[in-house]
Amino acid sequence: MVEFNKKGTFFSKIIKADLKSEIIVNITLLVMASLLFLGVIVLNLQLKALSNAKLEIAEELALSISSSIKAFMAYKNSTDIKEDQLYINNVIWEFSKIPGIIEMEIVDEKGIIIADIVGNQGKKSRDKYLKKAIFTNKPNFKFLTKRYLLFFNQPYGLIYISPIFSKKGKRFFIKLFLSLENVRTNLTQFQVLVLLFILIDGFIFIVFGIIFFSRVIVNPIKKLLYATQKLSDGNLEYRVEVKEKNEIGQLCQNFNQMAEALMINRDKLTKTISSLEMANKELKIAQKNIIEAEKMASLGRLSAGIAHEIGNPLGAALGYVRFLKGGIEDEEELFDCLNRIESELLRIDKIIRDMLDFARPKKPMIGLVDAHIVIERAISLMENQGKLKEVEVIKDFYPKLPKVKVDPELLRQVLINLFINAIDAMDQKGKLFIKTGIKDKEIFIMVEDTGSGIPPENIKKLFDPFFTTKPPHQGTGLGLSISLKIIESFGGKLVAENRKEGGARFTIFLSIPEDEPMKIKKKNHQNLI
Repeated sequence: MVEFNKKGTFFSKIIKADLKSEIIVNITLLVMASLLFLGVIVLNLQLKALSNAKLEIAEELALSISSSIKAFMAYKNSTDIKEDQLYINNVIWEFSKIPGIIEMEIVDEKGIIIADIVGNQGKKSRDKYLKKAIFTNKPNFKFLTKRYLLFFNQPYGLIYISPIFSKKGKRFFIKLFLSLENVRTNLTQFQVLVLLFILIDGFIFIVFGIIFFSRVIVNPIKKLLYATQKLSDGNLEYRVEVKEKNEIGQLCQNFNQMAEALMINRDKLTKTISSLEMANKELKIAQKNIIEAEKMASLGRLSAGIAHEIGNPLGAALGYVRFLKGGIEDEEELFDCLNRIESELLRIDKIIRDMLDFARPKKPMIGLVDAHIVIERAISLMENQGKLKEVEVIKDFYPKLPKVKVDPELLRQVLINLFINAIDAMDQKGKLFIKTGIKDKEIFIMVEDTGSGIPPENIKKLFDPFFTTKPPHQGTGLGLSISLKIIESFGGKLVAENRKEGGARFTIFLSIPEDEPMKIKKKNHQNLI
């Protein structure tokens, strides 16, 4: 059996989709993911550019304030910025008018606020970024961000701290807090443009991708699918038009070659089947003739004793007839003599009818059969031919043996063949054991004799056609071979072996139908194997 790969894409596992739908969904996901990734990169680059521009503004502003303070201190020849706090406040106040400045402070190296625009002079600043700048004596900055709806965190403010004045061991720093609202606004607008770009370009790529893949892949595969359906319907003459020069075109060519090969093989197969049917018909006729020939051979061997079996009752009947010719006056004695003549004639009639019934060809009739009835009829036929005169028949039948599906006449033919072989092996006298029972889901019919048994070298070829150990003109060598074929036609087995006590044993195994009740009286019954 051919097994097909059932793996599919994630989409095809969720819903039942055709190839075109899968291509559309996969192209859409791929294009949108690619454009989205590209958009994120562009937005990050834009954010970085806007942030750097704002940082440059903060650096220039800090430098301008530092230059103004240094120039004033040089003019005053002052070393302590605290002595000119009024001027410093005026400078800070003027610079704070620049748009975007939220907070501005001048602090000393201890973090004490010298000047600011909110009135916190004299207080100590606890800004951690200020502490780092004082410790390193280098500029320090931090962008403050907040999560918005689109994509990622956006900046809303910039803290910039830088040293502005140092003289005679005294250091002063400026802290700026700038608003980045204009940066966020520009970035939001840019995000909208990028989103529109992703949607429009994505739509264009998807449409053209669908058109391209439909023309290059989907449509040719649909043609192949239609062709395979035609092929499966039995139209082996259908061919696919090959237009493509790529792998799809090569696949179409291979399909056409396959269809051509299938058509040739179909014609060959049709001829082969026709010849096989003819040979099978002839074989059945030959098999039927062989079975009938073997039956006739068995009948010929049985008829050897028919003259003797018919002669006795026929002689008795003739004696009574002669007696009647002499004249009988007693009416009661007359009727007794007639009854005896009738009894002997009926005995002759039974012998002849049994022989004719066995010899007459019949159509196979498979049905539920009681094996015990078939066995009794086979024994009766043997008795009528005088074959069991010096043979003791010992029967051991299983009570209420389940019925089996067989042809009773063919089964009787097998049993008669086994009985004849057993009697011949015992030189016409001895004990013939017939036993029935159950093994697993089968019944068995066991036929045993007290002859010399089967030579070990002959057991394997015992059922070979034309194999026989009997003298010429006493056996065809087909009896056991035909018996095996008959039992196998019933779905059973025929097994040959030697008895431990001496003699041969042939066992027929036949399956018990499922609808046939199987009643087992005792678990330790001797007829259970």
